[in-house]
Amino acid sequence: MKIKEYIIKKLNELIENFPFLKASYFVDDFSKSNYIKILPLNEFEGNKEYKEFEIKMIIDFINQYPYDEIVFVSEKNILELSNLVYEIEGKLFTDKHTYNTDIWKNNFNFDFDLSFNKSVIDIINNYHSLKEVIEKFNEEIFINPIIVEPVEIIEEEAGEISYALAA
Repeated sequence: MKIKEYIIKKLNELIENFPFLKASYFVDDFSKSNYIKILPLNEFEGNKEYKEFEIKMIIDFINQYPYDEIVFVSEKNILELSNLVYEIEGKLFTDKHTYNTDIWKNNFNFDFDLSFNKSVIDIINNYHSLKEVIEKFNEEIFINPIIVEPVEIIEEEAGEISYALAA
């Protein structure tokens, strides 16, 4: 299998397993290095399951293509990547700080808004609505219970504090 075919196949697997990610594949014409840009940054840096997938992919890539290079980057990348080969975006990916509950509405009836830019009272009201739905799921459907909590989001660059729900 050619390198590009291999990487595209693996990126499709990645997005299938992590639908909240966006992956872009670039090739540096000068060095012939393969760059994979993963968004959003917080998942790239802090998602343990994603990191395990990335490490397995790197090891597999090195075993199959020992004379080639693959590099994973994100928003903090200082390289200018311009030769886009392939890009795939998961169904739950968003580059804004909002989660679109319409994505889930065909599967479940959610009546809450998960926007980050809401007041604490709005978040608490939505939390209670979400909590009722999750409790019903925990009783009837799920083996492992889902835990829902309001969380504080601190925007490092803007220095602002927002609130959201985490499940």
